[in-house]
Amino acid sequence: MNLSDELTIIALQPKILLHNLKKNLEEYKRLFQEKLDIPDQVDVICFPEYWNGLRTNSTSQIAFSESIQFLKDVAKEHSAWIVGGSLISNEKNHFYNRSVIINQKGEIKGTYDKQRLFGYEKTQDITPGSTKFIWEIGNFRMGIRICNDLWNLSLIQEYISKEVDILFVPVLTVVPEKSFTNYGQHIWHNLALIRAKEGAMAVVVSDTAKFVLSDPYWSTGASCIADPSQKFTNQDPRGKNMLEKIDSGNRGVIAKKISLQQLREQRMYRKTVGLLA
Repeated sequence: MNLSDELTIIALQPKILLHNLKKNLEEYKRLFQEKLDIPDQVDVICFPEYWNGLRTNSTSQIAFSESIQFLKDVAKEHSAWIVGGSLISNEKNHFYNRSVIINQKGEIKGTYDKQRLFGYEKTQDITPGSTKFIWEIGNFRMGIRICNDLWNLSLIQEYISKEVDILFVPVLTVVPEKSFTNYGQHIWHNLALIRAKEGAMAVVVSDTAKFVLSDPYWSTGASCIADPSQKFTNQDPRGKNMLEKIDSGNRGVIAKKISLQQLREQRMYRKTVGLLA
């Protein structure tokens, strides 16, 4: 595949257990062994927020190192870039909700710290980040925000102004009871599609499968890949061709091939008609 022209993107949707690194690493190994919908050629794999299931009270330097090594091993095994979801990083007694970006050789190329903290994070002594991170794969420009960051328009506009082609968004959607899980999926799928259209960039969301995290809180399984360059038709009034998702919210994998030419044609069109500055 010519990385200048197109990329095959994978968004993972595993079933995660809180505070159990061993079980969670086994879950990812099963996902890759089962293959599911993973194509033979993969260019980027995106993990969800808090992908290893650990929090400030259950992580350690050993667990952090083991988690990073696991991501490096996946990168080398699949010859793919890794957007390492996020995990707790302890740096000089400051905790960060951090994503680690790893190339296909297993080398760390950069990190990004979540900026807009959510709910429980404000009670866990987590320090918000303050910088963006943009990297390139072939001619594609990549950016990352984590979960609640996607709701902050100014954080998204930073990447729109830099003409990012693909925005990765590791998330952990949380609702207060099972009856809200479909609602959580619905608003996240719509948010991803709106951000994709307004920025003329693909938006890749990787979430935890629909599952009880800690009674009564549930994750919703809102993983999706929104591609604004796909054509809308009256025969598809809900724009399903623009949004790949797992309707059930169950564990699984979403794969999509993204065309750079189509994305940039969409961006030029939106500029021409005044929909994009």
